[in-house]
Amino acid sequence: MGSAREAARVLVIDEREQILLIRGRDPSRPEIGSWWYAPGGGLEPGESHQEAAMRELWEETGHRAKIESSPIWEREIQFTFNGIDYQQRELYFLIHTKGFEPIPQVLSELEKASLLEPKWWSLSELIEIPDLIYPDAIRTNFHELLNSDPQTLKRVE
Repeated sequence: MGSAREAARVLVIDEREQILLIRGRDPSRPEIGSWWYAPGGGLEPGESHQEAAMRELWEETGHRAKIESSPIWEREIQFTFNGIDYQQRELYFLIHTKGFEPIPQVLSELEKASLLEPKWWSLSELIEIPDLIYPDAIRTNFHELLNSDPQTLKRVE
């Protein structure tokens, strides 16, 4: 089954209706390629999901944001990363902000080896690229992220 892990991620939308994603890879398995995902990561002991989302966003992109809203998405996934099996529950928070240049601030050695690059994406770009995006709901529910103020938690794959 793997180690149980709680994680928080942030769906960051700018004023140009672009979403910020990070390209990552598993440094222990470079042959599987790379994928794009929303900034975020595991909770530290005693940390809430909101606190983890704010901390991870700053660490990975240099952007400070106050996250007081409820999560909009929940995702459960099993995966192997760096030789460890995980059973992870992720809560996704949505923020709208002015665009910024993402510059990582605090990364562990593993993060330095696995986080390849941040990039702002438009919906048309997301639809056109063949790259893996986790979760795919980022691509399929992009209009919802732009045009609504979600009030209920939605399970995504």
